[in-house]
Amino acid sequence: MNTLEAIVALVKAQPAVAALVGVKVYGRRAPGGKALFPCVTVNRVASRGSDPDLPYESLMVDVRCYGATQDAAEQVYRALEPMSGMNHVDVGAYRFLRLQCVAGPNDMDDSPNDSEVWDCVLSSWEFDIQNR
Repeated sequence: MNTLEAIVALVKAQPAVAALVGVKVYGRRAPGGKALFPCVTVNRVASRGSDPDLPYESLMVDVRCYGATQDAAEQVYRALEPMSGMNHVDVGAYRFLRLQCVAGPNDMDDSPNDSEVWDCVLSSWEFDIQNR
């Protein structure tokens, strides 16, 4: 399991998220289009790297919550909100020291092609993570 897979597992483990999307949390763009909505995608955007003086890595991650409508996408985002502020959560070989929503939510249309528009709520998160 890598860090992105650990983040996906953490999102899937949230009861409110699971109630809305089941296991449809992906570490990439949602496969199959709107047929899979509602769902969540998690994309690693950047890493500040590991500071030799600090025993953890800070990751910036974009989280997109999709729904059949904008209201449905916002409902999925609201299910994620309790994760912000969590700390010292173990997933596999990793410990999440801190989770924080740092930007968003932003309503948007995500267009995978010219003929389709997906209702989406985008938020950016920072995860401080270390190997256990």
